[in-house]
Amino acid sequence: MNGRKWRKKLRRKLALVIFTITVGCCLYMIPSSPRTPSRSLESPETEESLTDTDSDDTQPSHHQPLYSDDIINPHPYKFTIANPTHCEYMNDSDGGQLFLLILVKSAPGDVYDRQQIRRTWGGTQTVSGRLTSTLFLLGLNRDPELNRSVREESERYNDIVQENFLDAYQNLTIKNIMGMKWVATYCPNATYVASADADVMLNTFNLVRRLLDKPRHRYAEGSLRKNSEPVRKPHQHNHKWLTSKELYPEATYAPFFPGSCFVMSGDVAADIYYESPHVRFLPWDDVFIGLVMKRIGIEPWHGKGYEQYVRLNSNKAITRALMRGICVLIRHQLDGVDEKLVELWKAAVAKSQIKYQSKPTSVLQTVLLFTAISMFLVLLFSLVVAIMLLTSSDGKHSNSSHKRSIRKSMKPRPLTY
Repeated sequence: MNGRKWRKKLRRKLALVIFTITVGCCLYMIPSSPRTPSRSLESPETEESLTDTDSDDTQPSHHQPLYSDDIINPHPYKFTIANPTHCEYMNDSDGGQLFLLILVKSAPGDVYDRQQIRRTWGGTQTVSGRLTSTLFLLGLNRDPELNRSVREESERYNDIVQENFLDAYQNLTIKNIMGMKWVATYCPNATYVASADADVMLNTFNLVRRLLDKPRHRYAEGSLRKNSEPVRKPHQHNHKWLTSKELYPEATYAPFFPGSCFVMSGDVAADIYYESPHVRFLPWDDVFIGLVMKRIGIEPWHGKGYEQYVRLNSNKAITRALMRGICVLIRHQLDGVDEKLVELWKAAVAKSQIKYQSKPTSVLQTVLLFTAISMFLVLLFSLVVAIMLLTSSDGKHSNSSHKRSIRKSMKPRPLTY
């Protein structure tokens, strides 16, 4: 009898533990509010002379630490083209600030790339009721005529930002930091900032819809890379990114996004600029941004569709990737705007909009509904298990008593004379 009581108490305690764990897991699914950092802004000066990026004064020493509270990676460059009022008068349909600013890394000679982007996902547009705008990030070229052509292009479109560093592949980190500097100085109220290469196509409709339910502060997502190792051997197929131990001594890189496309909240872009002088310079801009995010405590998130490789000779593959994802890698336009790609982009975005409008509920509503149903099923399962544990001992006891009464009734009675 005492054993049955002890087992009954044990089952009750077990049921209570299961119920407590279930409620705790449900409460853990509720997200907490992120922090919002505040910064003071300083307007940069404008200077047209080319600053030598190969001098010892502008490139940090390899003997410096990866991180330091001292300035080990200064950014001494000045704007030659600033377009400071680009974000000043932008308001979306809800009366708020610019929702998405897209910074495109472009070279002075990438004229057709910029033209094609302006005809598709570039420029200033209203997407799903949210305002998006695009800026092209350039350095200076050694050809004065090409620099003059860039200034004329900027006067026409007002969408170019340029500093007085040499535009080269090894200076992509400087170019990225220039973009973050422009955001911190001239567009601090942008809700999100995206970074993209000039040889990609973006489905801004899918990107804006994806960001609507994401955190507005201390957030970054893209095609996340973790535990990537530096290229140490010059004969490797990717020797383009050869990195000596003197340049980067660690065995793996911090988590980072490939530079083709990623997005972050506006405060993260400003923080990257402010903290970049305290991180050792690396020529690989995507890896460097990952190091700075690690320093400022930003946890990067993986998002699908930010880096899609497709067969460019297949119209169906390009359209399907653009319709379902966010970023598709194409190629630089060297001979003119690719009219076929322009039409494919228009068709893919139109199909994305039709597909979204045909859905009965939004993505956020679907997620909330799925979460609510999941929590209900978990709670229901826990209650059923608890009830079964509580009633099992009583059932076994009544069943055994019933069996004893049956055996007793079937026992032959003694004969009486």
